[in-house]
Amino acid sequence: TLLVVAVVPALVYFVFFPALGERLLNAGGQGWENVLSTVGLSRPAESLPVTAQVRLQDVRQRVVENYILGPVRIVEGKAVNQAEFPISRVQVKAEILDAYAVVLNEQMSYAGNVLNDDELVTMTEEEIKIRLSLPEGQNNANDRIEPNGRISFMVVFTGETPGMMKTVVKIVGAERLL
Repeated sequence: TLLVVAVVPALVYFVFFPALGERLLNAGGQGWENVLSTVGLSRPAESLPVTAQVRLQDVRQRVVENYILGPVRIVEGKAVNQAEFPISRVQVKAEILDAYAVVLNEQMSYAGNVLNDDELVTMTEEEIKIRLSLPEGQNNANDRIEPNGRISFMVVFTGETPGMMKTVVKIVGAERLL
Protein backbone atom coordinates (compact mmCIF):
# COMPACT_ATOMS: atom_id res chain seq x y z
CA THR A 1 0.00 0.00 0.00
CA LEU A 2 2.81 2.40 0.91
CA LEU A 3 4.44 1.67 -2.44
CA VAL A 4 1.30 2.61 -4.36
CA VAL A 5 0.44 5.67 -2.23
CA ALA A 6 3.87 7.26 -1.81
CA VAL A 7 6.57 5.81 -4.03
CA VAL A 8 4.76 5.64 -7.38
CA PRO A 9 3.49 9.27 -7.29
CA ALA A 10 6.93 10.44 -6.12
CA LEU A 11 8.53 8.59 -9.03
CA VAL A 12 6.10 10.21 -11.46
CA TYR A 13 6.69 13.69 -10.01
CA PHE A 14 10.47 13.52 -9.85
CA VAL A 15 11.36 11.43 -12.90
CA PHE A 16 8.76 12.26 -15.51
CA PHE A 17 7.91 15.82 -14.38
CA PRO A 18 10.94 17.23 -12.51
CA ALA A 19 9.58 20.78 -12.49
CA LEU A 20 6.39 19.60 -10.77
CA GLY A 21 8.45 17.63 -8.27
CA GLU A 22 10.54 20.67 -7.41
CA ARG A 23 7.39 22.73 -7.07
CA LEU A 24 5.89 20.13 -4.72
CA LEU A 25 9.01 20.16 -2.54
CA ASN A 26 8.97 23.97 -2.38
CA ALA A 27 5.28 23.98 -1.44
CA GLY A 28 5.90 21.34 1.23
CA GLY A 29 8.78 23.33 2.70
CA GLN A 30 6.67 26.49 2.82
CA GLY A 31 3.80 24.54 4.40
CA TRP A 32 6.14 23.23 7.07
CA GLU A 33 7.33 26.77 7.84
CA ASN A 34 3.68 27.89 8.16
CA VAL A 35 2.91 25.05 10.61
CA LEU A 36 5.97 25.88 12.73
CA SER A 37 5.14 29.59 12.83
CA THR A 38 1.54 28.82 13.85
CA VAL A 39 2.71 26.97 16.96
CA GLY A 40 5.41 29.57 17.67
CA LEU A 41 8.39 27.46 16.67
CA SER A 42 9.47 29.19 13.47
CA ARG A 43 13.09 29.96 12.81
CA PRO A 44 14.21 33.46 13.78
CA ALA A 45 14.90 35.83 10.89
CA GLU A 46 18.65 35.72 11.55
CA SER A 47 18.79 32.02 10.72
CA LEU A 48 16.93 32.45 7.43
CA PRO A 49 19.06 32.57 4.30
CA VAL A 50 19.70 36.09 3.02
CA THR A 51 17.66 35.43 -0.12
CA ALA A 52 14.58 34.64 2.01
CA GLN A 53 14.79 38.13 3.51
CA VAL A 54 14.46 39.89 0.17
CA ARG A 55 10.91 40.50 -1.10
CA LEU A 56 9.85 41.33 -4.64
CA GLN A 57 7.52 44.24 -5.21
CA ASP A 58 5.80 45.95 -8.16
CA VAL A 59 6.71 43.10 -10.54
CA ARG A 60 5.36 43.58 -14.06
CA GLN A 61 6.17 42.48 -17.58
CA ARG A 62 5.87 44.06 -20.98
CA VAL A 63 7.00 43.44 -24.54
CA VAL A 64 9.19 45.88 -26.50
CA GLU A 65 9.90 45.57 -30.22
CA ASN A 66 13.69 45.53 -30.72
CA TYR A 67 14.92 46.58 -34.18
CA ILE A 68 17.38 43.66 -34.33
CA LEU A 69 15.83 40.90 -32.19
CA GLY A 70 12.11 41.42 -32.71
CA PRO A 71 9.88 41.11 -29.63
CA VAL A 72 11.72 41.34 -26.30
CA ARG A 73 9.92 40.44 -23.04
CA ILE A 74 10.87 42.64 -20.09
CA VAL A 75 10.25 41.54 -16.49
CA GLU A 76 10.94 44.33 -14.03
CA GLY A 77 10.21 45.41 -10.49
CA LYS A 78 11.87 46.17 -7.17
CA ALA A 79 13.63 44.02 -4.58
CA VAL A 80 13.14 45.11 -0.95
CA ASN A 81 15.65 44.26 1.80
CA GLN A 82 13.58 43.07 4.78
CA ALA A 83 16.62 41.98 6.79
CA GLU A 84 17.96 43.92 9.75
CA PHE A 85 21.34 44.27 8.04
CA PRO A 86 22.56 45.66 4.71
CA ILE A 87 22.86 43.31 1.74
CA SER A 88 24.50 43.42 -1.68
CA ARG A 89 24.68 41.59 -5.01
CA VAL A 90 20.98 40.77 -5.24
CA GLN A 91 20.38 38.39 -8.14
CA VAL A 92 16.97 37.75 -9.69
CA LYS A 93 15.83 34.82 -11.85
CA ALA A 94 12.75 34.83 -14.07
CA GLU A 95 11.30 31.67 -15.58
CA ILE A 96 8.77 31.30 -18.38
CA LEU A 97 6.49 28.32 -17.72
CA ASP A 98 4.00 26.42 -19.84
CA ALA A 99 0.56 25.18 -18.74
CA TYR A 100 2.15 22.20 -16.92
CA ALA A 101 4.64 24.35 -14.97
CA VAL A 102 7.53 23.14 -17.14
CA VAL A 103 10.27 25.75 -17.49
CA LEU A 104 10.54 26.82 -21.14
CA ASN A 105 13.13 29.55 -20.65
CA GLU A 106 14.96 31.19 -17.76
CA GLN A 107 17.18 34.23 -17.40
CA MET A 108 19.06 35.75 -14.48
CA SER A 109 20.32 39.26 -13.87
CA TYR A 110 21.66 41.36 -11.03
CA ALA A 111 19.50 44.05 -9.48
CA GLY A 112 20.51 47.63 -10.10
CA ASN A 113 20.93 47.07 -13.84
CA VAL A 114 18.04 48.69 -15.67
CA LEU A 115 17.89 49.62 -19.35
CA ASN A 116 15.73 52.41 -20.75
CA ASP A 117 13.38 51.87 -23.70
CA ASP A 118 15.81 53.43 -26.21
CA GLU A 119 18.49 50.91 -25.19
CA LEU A 120 16.03 48.00 -25.26
CA VAL A 121 14.98 48.90 -28.81
CA THR A 122 18.50 49.21 -30.25
CA MET A 123 20.87 46.90 -28.31
CA THR A 124 21.93 43.42 -29.44
CA GLU A 125 21.28 40.36 -27.28
CA GLU A 126 24.93 40.22 -26.21
CA GLU A 127 24.96 43.90 -25.20
CA ILE A 128 21.79 43.42 -23.13
CA LYS A 129 23.24 40.37 -21.34
CA ILE A 130 26.49 42.19 -20.55
CA ARG A 131 24.67 45.22 -19.12
CA LEU A 132 22.34 43.12 -16.94
CA SER A 133 25.12 40.88 -15.59
CA LEU A 134 27.09 43.52 -13.65
CA PRO A 135 27.11 42.21 -10.02
CA GLU A 136 27.56 45.70 -8.57
CA GLY A 137 24.79 47.19 -10.73
CA GLN A 138 24.91 50.45 -12.64
CA ASN A 139 26.58 53.19 -10.60
CA ASN A 140 27.27 50.60 -7.84
CA ALA A 141 23.57 50.52 -6.91
CA ASN A 142 23.81 46.84 -5.89
CA ASP A 143 26.83 47.27 -3.60
CA ARG A 144 24.87 48.19 -0.47
CA ILE A 145 21.11 47.98 0.10
CA GLU A 146 20.21 49.17 3.58
CA PRO A 147 17.43 47.57 5.66
CA ASN A 148 14.05 48.41 4.07
CA GLY A 149 15.95 49.70 1.04
CA ARG A 150 14.71 49.05 -2.48
CA ILE A 151 16.56 48.33 -5.69
CA SER A 152 15.17 48.02 -9.21
CA PHE A 153 15.75 44.94 -11.32
CA MET A 154 15.17 43.93 -14.93
CA VAL A 155 15.25 40.53 -16.63
CA VAL A 156 15.10 40.37 -20.43
CA PHE A 157 13.95 37.49 -22.65
CA THR A 158 14.70 37.77 -26.35
CA GLY A 159 12.41 36.16 -28.91
CA GLU A 160 8.95 34.69 -28.43
CA THR A 161 8.49 31.55 -26.34
CA PRO A 162 5.76 29.30 -27.81
CA GLY A 163 3.49 27.71 -25.22
CA MET A 164 4.16 30.37 -22.58
CA MET A 165 1.48 30.55 -19.89
CA LYS A 166 3.09 32.45 -17.02
CA THR A 167 6.26 34.03 -15.71
CA VAL A 168 7.74 33.35 -12.27
CA VAL A 169 10.29 35.65 -10.63
CA LYS A 170 12.40 34.84 -7.58
CA ILE A 171 15.50 35.97 -5.71
CA VAL A 172 18.33 33.48 -6.23
CA GLY A 173 21.25 35.35 -4.72
CA ALA A 174 22.11 38.00 -2.16
CA GLU A 175 25.04 38.58 0.17
CA ARG A 176 25.00 39.83 3.73
CA LEU A 177 27.20 42.82 4.50
CA LEU A 178 28.83 43.11 7.91
